[in-house]
Amino acid sequence: MGNLGCLTHAATMVYPGESFEPAATLQTMEAEKCDVLYGVPTMFIAQLNQPDFAKYNLSSLRRGIMAGAPCPVEVMKEVMSKMHMGEITIAYGMTETSPVSFQSSRDDPIELRVSTVGRVQPHLDVKIIDTDGRVVPRGEPGELCTRGYSVMLGYWGDEVRTKEAIDSDGWMHTGDLATIDEDGYCRIVGRIKDMVIRGGENIYPREVEEFLHRHPDVQDVQVIGVPDARYGEELCAWIVPRAGAMLDEESIRNFCRDQIAHYKVPRYVRLVEGFPTTVTGKVQKFEMRKQMVKELGLPSPPAQAPSHIGHTHMSSAPNLSSQTTELLVFLPLKPGARERFQRMLFEVAEHIAKEPDFVSASVYEDMDDPDTIVLYESWVGSREHLLKTQLSKPYRKEYEAALPQLLKAERRFVFLKPPLVRYSKA
Repeated sequence: MGNLGCLTHAATMVYPGESFEPAATLQTMEAEKCDVLYGVPTMFIAQLNQPDFAKYNLSSLRRGIMAGAPCPVEVMKEVMSKMHMGEITIAYGMTETSPVSFQSSRDDPIELRVSTVGRVQPHLDVKIIDTDGRVVPRGEPGELCTRGYSVMLGYWGDEVRTKEAIDSDGWMHTGDLATIDEDGYCRIVGRIKDMVIRGGENIYPREVEEFLHRHPDVQDVQVIGVPDARYGEELCAWIVPRAGAMLDEESIRNFCRDQIAHYKVPRYVRLVEGFPTTVTGKVQKFEMRKQMVKELGLPSPPAQAPSHIGHTHMSSAPNLSSQTTELLVFLPLKPGARERFQRMLFEVAEHIAKEPDFVSASVYEDMDDPDTIVLYESWVGSREHLLKTQLSKPYRKEYEAALPQLLKAERRFVFLKPPLVRYSKA
């Protein structure tokens, strides 16, 4: 996007190096007197926290774009004040939409410019829908869908995955949770697959991350959900402290107490030097989750996930007299079906939360196979049924086709402690 913009506007492109390095970028901007800078949030954070940041003259900078991942409000404010980028904007989109669907304007009020992704681009249609596919009222969260000239034709040679992403009416389902206000400004509140369900409460990690960014000693933060025997999932915060900061786990929790809801206070806090990222600087939360599962000794899916649902394989007979019954179900999916099926499982978890004996449920990804979803449930006593619930119509056919055992042969399933119910090849 940056390269094409330079080409179409006869602007000079400056490449500090073959890959991103904060010091080299700062040196280049000073030497070349660059006035525009593009990057993902982690790149801006790395530059702001470069030990010798203050020595660089960045007064030539005035505008740019931050995109590619959620842009923390506090980071945007720092970039505007410390890097002289008073006209910086946020862009939102995905590769499949070529790529920008929303963008803030340099004429927008500062508060909207740093807290929203702006308004929809010309000649595009957007809508926010609930799990039933219905458009939600203004200001209500739901899945963001886009349609128009910029939406891709499809994934090369992958018709199944294309149909999962783009429906019959041409709407691209982004997998992002968002709101749109009365003035058309869009806020991204999280990813569907990142949403954490703790004891029946839906938590969006983005909200907790934004709050922790207010801590003066926090350089960067990422929040994930990890399995928990009591609540289904618990929050875990990975925090990169500022240079010289004296942070510890308890000080972070004390910062949160009485400021955010108690169930949004991270149970686990890890102080780290950085996050696992892609070559373009995007944080890989699934790698963080995988590391925490291993470190904490939490239940995780099998190393080799089965390719399709078949007969049930269980460990030795369970003790059904225990006070709490726990269950892990591994749901291998066809390629491209992961996000749609995960949305359905979130709906299941919300529905069964109304049952009187229900304790918790959570949905998360297999650590070793991105096309396998794990459903974790916890119940009081020994229930005789599993997932028999009234699902919304869009999911009913898919649900019955994918899990016939659960709907038609419940008597074959028992609860195990420790939890272990796996579906594998016949």
